[in-house]
Amino acid sequence: MRSVMALAIAVLCLAPAEAAEQTLCQSIAGHASAHREAPLTLRDLLDHLVKAPRQSFEAGNIFPPEISERWECAAGNADCAWIASASLGMMSIVQGTAGCVDVRFARKVGQRFSPVSLPAGIHNFPCWDDGFWFGTVSGMPALVEENAAAGDRARTMAVSLWYDNAWQKACHLSETHSIRLKPGFASCAAGMPCTQLQEQAQVLAGQAQHRRETLIPATGHSRTDGLHVDARMPVPAGRTPVNGYQDIFGASVSELDVAGHRYRFTVGGGMIGWRIYDGWLVRVEALPQGQPPVPVAGFQFERVPDRILSLRTSP
Repeated sequence: MRSVMALAIAVLCLAPAEAAEQTLCQSIAGHASAHREAPLTLRDLLDHLVKAPRQSFEAGNIFPPEISERWECAAGNADCAWIASASLGMMSIVQGTAGCVDVRFARKVGQRFSPVSLPAGIHNFPCWDDGFWFGTVSGMPALVEENAAAGDRARTMAVSLWYDNAWQKACHLSETHSIRLKPGFASCAAGMPCTQLQEQAQVLAGQAQHRRETLIPATGHSRTDGLHVDARMPVPAGRTPVNGYQDIFGASVSELDVAGHRYRFTVGGGMIGWRIYDGWLVRVEALPQGQPPVPVAGFQFERVPDRILSLRTSP
């Protein structure tokens, strides 16, 4: 693997820009085999991955004179990274409730910094589940834009390498993957058969996940679209708090016997105000004969990528 990648990197360094783009996509496609553990990382695709150290820029402006905003990397919430071998640096700052990242690149020429445009195919201000990675691969600067919410069970990456003092057009990677449920928050009243209740809760959450996958395609829909699609299922009345989530949407209800007693399980997605939890919440109530239901347990299951099902690259 390393010898193949080393040859690809060597070709990148010698070939014109158009061939470099093609070789990058071909190299990624050659390493990106399906049916492996998800999510795919740049480490899986290109060898010798080394993250660039963070440090302040030297004297000089990263911004052209007509831009009034000026951030000092040594203070505030701005973040800087510098790759000395390429005289290339990045400044980033996270802004707003959506966690959007504003990114600026600069290349040092002599004693001054010159602004550098983002690569074609990579966009500024990624928000929510989007993000940037800036570092080196086999000594070459690399930039990755990642979108972890490209679909309900999908993810995309755009990768560009620094070649001939410029970013090359990005190679795009699209991934679909299966989902496994990972137990998270758990709360259970004393005296309850907590282990058995959690096991049953995970079975029911798995069934809800299967129903969801029949309603929502892997790509083209947000991971939170279940708020609308899953609402076809019956929704119980009343508030159902689990770990601070005051409402469960798209819920299904089951009554089952566990360890000789009757319980009601409510399974669905969670909301706190406008914030949506894209995993599964399970509220458990005991059903004493002739008495009102009593909340006794709450469980939370994360939806995490499991196995890669398909991979596609495009220039």
